[in-house]
Parts: sequence; structure tokens; C-alpha cells
Amino acid sequence: APQLEKGAWMMKDGIVLVLPYVLTVLISMLLWIVQNSPFHYMSRGFSYSAYQIVALLTSMAYLFMFGKKAIYLQLLAMAAANGILIYKNGISVSGFGPFLQDYFNLVTSFGSEATDLTKQVELNDLTYAIGLVLLYFLLQREKVKYRFPCILLSGFLFSTGLKRIGVAAVAGAVILTVLCGVFSENVGKKMMRIIAFAMIVFGIGYIAFIKFGFYNEIAEILQIDTKGRNEINDFIDGYYLFSPLFLGYGLGYVSRLLGSGAAERYGAFLALHNDYLRMYVEVGFWGYLVWLWT
Repeated sequence: APQLEKGAWMMKDGIVLVLPYVLTVLISMLLWIVQNSPFHYMSRGFSYSAYQIVALLTSMAYLFMFGKKAIYLQLLAMAAANGILIYKNGISVSGFGPFLQDYFNLVTSFGSEATDLTKQVELNDLTYAIGLVLLYFLLQREKVKYRFPCILLSGFLFSTGLKRIGVAAVAGAVILTVLCGVFSENVGKKMMRIIAFAMIVFGIGYIAFIKFGFYNEIAEILQIDTKGRNEINDFIDGYYLFSPLFLGYGLGYVSRLLGSGAAERYGAFLALHNDYLRMYVEVGFWGYLVWLWT
């Protein structure tokens, strides 16, 4: 029988998830037209969002077809991909013992002692995706089959591409969930609205923090290894203003700019490694606010 009710709420969730990508593409279309942008800027920006939308809708289709089994299928698929990479670029190159030692050092140093070997088995996007799966098994209140083995598997895969910001995100989500669970549902919702508003304010302040040089100054004072982010901040500084008058260039601009070699004297960069700043530069002050809100 058709699962109309299930399809309806999944469509609602799907619209919410794709909304940030659709709106930023629409904003970019206006910018591309006004600025008479080259076609390769437009195609890059559009294709990036299109891939994200396809990925989200594919996940929704997984869930619609397989229900609660979908999370296990996705975890196994990601584990297979990551496992092949670990074997091919890690274990087969150095042997199991040296790889295990490097992995142990990576975890115990909280990512500061990453070697060439551990970097070869690191997949940024997949690491963050596995972090979401890890959160599901940690936080799902209903009874979940194989919860502990799945936590171990997703935790291991999450740690092989250890990202400190990813660990902070997982920890923050767990803390917020526990904190909201202490209070009634209405109070918890109000707390989350306040936090969401605070994050929007933070997103705006963060751009000002970078633009006015505080990011680089604090990193230098505290001797923080920013992995080249201070240099890339210096480079991109000349391409944007912190002002409501800054309208942006459209999605795909930063990627093409870095790919053109414009940042060569600052280092070999192919990405800003900062989605907040990238979105601000590409969709401008008002587009950035729309993106933060969605």
C-alpha cells in the first residue's frame, strides 16, 4: 500500500534540507546576471549545489525504501569505501603495525601528530558524514539494534580522519541533547531557538573577526598552527568587504579563483577551508544572512 503519510513528512523534511542550496543558487543567479559572470563560474557554482541536493534526496530515498535499515546500509557503504582506502593507502603501504602506531599517535595527540600515512587515509567529507552516523547511534532514544558495534565502527572510521572541529561538533550535539532533555519539551525548543539565533549572530561576528585581523592576531599570540588558514585569510581579504553593500560574486567564485593560481604567492591552496567565509564571499552580506537563517 502507498505510504502517503511517510512520504508527506519526508517531503517536508527534504524541502527543509535542500532549501539552503536552492536559495543560494537563486541568489547566485541574480549575481551572475548582474555581473555578467563567465559560464564556468556559473556551472561550477550550480553543480556544487546540485550534487548536494542529489545526495540529500538520495538519502531520503534510502530512508523511504528501507526505513530503519537505511542507517545500517549507509554505514556499511561508507565503511566499505573507507576500509578500501585504509587498506590501499595505509596498511598495504606500511604494513599493519606501522599504520596502527601512526593511528594511535593521531588519536592520542588529538590530531596534532598526523603523518603522511594518516593523511593518505583521510577523507574530509566522509569523516563528517560518518560523524552524523555516530551521532545517530549515540543519541537515538529508541531501542537500536547493534548500537554498540555501530558506535565502535563509526567511531573508528570517524577517528581515522580525525578533525578537531568535527569532534567538537559531535561533543556539542551530545551536550545540547542532554541539556535539552533535562527540561520540558517547550523549554528545550525555546533554548534551541535562542541558540540558533546566537549562532546566526556568531556567524556574522565571525566574518568581522576575520576581516579585521583578530583571527590571525590571536593565532599568532597563542602560537596556533592554523594549517595555512592565516595566509589564505590574507589572500581573500582583498576580495570582500564587511558591509551590507557587499553583494558577493555568486557560488563557485572562490573555487575558480583559487584554481586560477591567484593565491600562489600565499601557498598551494585549492579551498578556503572555511565555509562561513566562502559563503560570505560568494553570496554577499544579505545572501549570507539567508544562508545562515536556513
